[in-house]
Amino acid sequence: MIVTIITGASRGIGKAITEGLSDFELILYSRNKVDFEDYSKVYYQVKTDLFGREIEQINLVLCASQIGTANTLGLYEMDRIYRSNVLGNLAVVKAASEYGVPMRIVWLAGGGAAFPLPEFTGYALSKVATVRAVENLSLTLKDTTIVALAPGAVDTDMLKKTIAAGCKIRTYTDVKESVDFVRKFILSDSTKLNGCFLHVRDDIDAVGKDIFKLRRVQ
Repeated sequence: MIVTIITGASRGIGKAITEGLSDFELILYSRNKVDFEDYSKVYYQVKTDLFGREIEQINLVLCASQIGTANTLGLYEMDRIYRSNVLGNLAVVKAASEYGVPMRIVWLAGGGAAFPLPEFTGYALSKVATVRAVENLSLTLKDTTIVALAPGAVDTDMLKKTIAAGCKIRTYTDVKESVDFVRKFILSDSTKLNGCFLHVRDDIDAVGKDIFKLRRVQ
């Protein structure tokens, strides 16, 4: 059995990816099911949901993300967002990795990772941390291919909030592009992208390992 875990599955890009992968064996998480700020509970929930399954591969699509309020130095807010966006998703990775089977992981790391997002400093910092987590995990997780994905600006409630706060949008994309990227990546057996930070419109058949790091090449 190949199991695909999707976080942030109840809304936005995560919901679209869930619908686009409806033919897969799915395990879905969202804030409706588990509080990503309490990452220890996330970890045990994943361990519970995987227990007893005969699994040969696990795919992770990590979309769960909180943008928070528009402030620059709200330290409590930054801590809350970091726990949810970074540690909550890392808890999913940790629990899945302990199953000891090959994994393919797409972790969404858009706004603030490729470019500054000063209107939402806490969110931007969490996305930079996401990219570096992906790079580190690519070097430490055995039998795992992991990428960070910038999905572009998709028409979601989160996008409306960022625009209202005065953010400048660089690239508008259709949510179907994210769905297509995820499906193609997790069905592939290529390892050449391990640790890369990619844009949803990158040709994953053409790019090499060194194409993108923390900031995108212009």
